Parts: sequence; structure tokens; C-alpha cells
Amino acid sequence: MTELENNAKTLLLWFNKNYVKTNPDKCHLFVPKHTEGIPIKIDKEIIKGKSTVELWGLNLDRKLNFNEHVLNLFKNAS
Repeated sequence: MTELENNAKTLLLWFNKNYVKTNPDKCHLFVPKHTEGIPIKIDKEIIKGKSTVELWGLNLDRKLNFNEHVLNLFKNAS
């Protein structure tokens, strides 16, 4: 088990103790400045790393650039 999986497990335990509902099947793994494809296991779900992720309507890549977001804005505007 990786350190990232251990941290996720600790977080899930805290959520359960404090009656916070979790949804591992809706989780995304986004590690800035790291290669894509680092899978981790949270509960029974395997979550694969992504090179881009959408957070609150913003698209970010792993270098924390907004290039993907700006390109999507241009596509939607035209």
C-alpha cells in the first residue's frame, strides 16, 4: 500500500467517524507535476490518475495551467 493510499484510508476513517458520507466512485486522482496513471485503491474502488481534472468549472492540467480551460472557453464561444 502506497503512502497516498494510506492517507486516503485515514481520511475515509475520519469521514466515517464523523458521519460524513463518501463517494469513492466519484473521486478523481490528480497529482500535479506527476505522470498520469498512478492508480490507488480507496475502499473497493480503483482510482486512476488523470492528466487534467475539472474542479468547480475550471479545467486544470497537471502543471496547474489553465490552457485546457481557455481552449474549452474558445470552443464554446465560437
